[in-house]
Amino acid sequence: MKESRSIFYRKNKLMIVTSLIYFVSMILCIAVLFAMTSCSSQSSAENYTSRVLGVDFSEGQVLKYINTHGGFHGDGECYIKISLTEDQIKSVIKEVKINDMWRELPMSDELNSIVQSPGVVGGVNVKADFKESLSSPIETGYYYFNDRHVCSQQCQCGITDKRDYTKVFGSGRASYNFTVAVFDIKTRTLYFYSLDT
Repeated sequence: MKESRSIFYRKNKLMIVTSLIYFVSMILCIAVLFAMTSCSSQSSAENYTSRVLGVDFSEGQVLKYINTHGGFHGDGECYIKISLTEDQIKSVIKEVKINDMWRELPMSDELNSIVQSPGVVGGVNVKADFKESLSSPIETGYYYFNDRHVCSQQCQCGITDKRDYTKVFGSGRASYNFTVAVFDIKTRTLYFYSLDT
């Protein structure tokens, strides 16, 4: 009888130790994932803009980074301001010129009105920083516009070009998903803004 109790206690003890190890491992995994996502925000802003815009801004210096995306649907705004050195600007200009998503400034009045329209998502006006950056006219540089709405991706709603900003507003959409960026050659600065509603 003593022997069977001893075996029972050993099995129970082993089960408790195994459960404890499993629990601690899960907590460590969650902590590592949290650390990876929270540390990657500002440090990878340059890489994020490079991937989205198709031009290498990874060597730039982030001057401002605000991102309100989150929640179940990922709605929010993102504003990134990146400064480049004189050496970096030459390679960026070469890349911009061969990328068909970029166009030479000035922006049309219609796109300018989209950029200057009020933008508040989640009670935070991220767009105000972007608008403030563009308050004085930028004379030499390039702009980027990408309508990421499902309508433009599937060539519905009369949109055949995701660079076409003319149908973003007034098209009866229930949501807006676009990215706009302005690259000022004179100040060597990139202004990046994305909206997802």
